[in-house]
Amino acid sequence: MRLIASALFLFSWTVSACPNLSGTYALCQSSEGRTRDYVVTQKIINRATVYTMTGTSLENEDRTTETIRADGKVVVESGVDPETGMKWRQEKTGWCEGNSLRIRLRSLFDNEVIASIDSTVSRTGARLVTVTTGTVLDEPVNTESVCE
Repeated sequence: MRLIASALFLFSWTVSACPNLSGTYALCQSSEGRTRDYVVTQKIINRATVYTMTGTSLENEDRTTETIRADGKVVVESGVDPETGMKWRQEKTGWCEGNSLRIRLRSLFDNEVIASIDSTVSRTGARLVTVTTGTVLDEPVNTESVCE
């Protein structure tokens, strides 16, 4: 009986360890651009919190969806660029730390790192704040996006 109680406690602690970032945000602003209709949903799938973030860019009206599994495991996507024939690889890791979702992204072309980015996503009241640092094509990235 103690083993079952311990297992349930550990499971409930793991599930609740991730912050609630769910919400609909009318506008997100950063130095990199603006996004409208930004929606964050989250579900528990196989004992891990999975976040889905969807928004529309005000600059070009592109709608994008990003899914982050906050389990600390690296998710790898790879392929070949049809225009250049170069091999590409993207490594994405998500985990929860304190009251934040942490995301690490690395992009490689022909085994050369072209982007290495770390983001921290947190919610304060009705505001969703994302702080992003790293490098893209050897240029530093340091942005903050605020969604309300």
